[in-house]
Amino acid sequence: MRLIDADELISYLNSVAGCFDSTREVEDNTIEAIEIAPTVDAVPVVRCKDCSFRYTKMCFSKHETGDMDFCSCGQEKEIGK
Repeated sequence: MRLIDADELISYLNSVAGCFDSTREVEDNTIEAIEIAPTVDAVPVVRCKDCSFRYTKMCFSKHETGDMDFCSCGQEKEIGK
């Protein structure tokens, strides 16, 4: 999976809008634009509700956490174990 900068993609597509004669050219150009779109620097996070450390001594949180909170030490629960 590759996360792209949607704002850059939209900007590019708006700049070339109307430059093509056929639907096929638009489709080809859109696919190419997606392929060359800049990748964003992102890291996956594990939400507290899915963390294997939640409610254990390994949890580094010093306060009550909500289901959608996260920390830098989160580790996803293994399903079925």
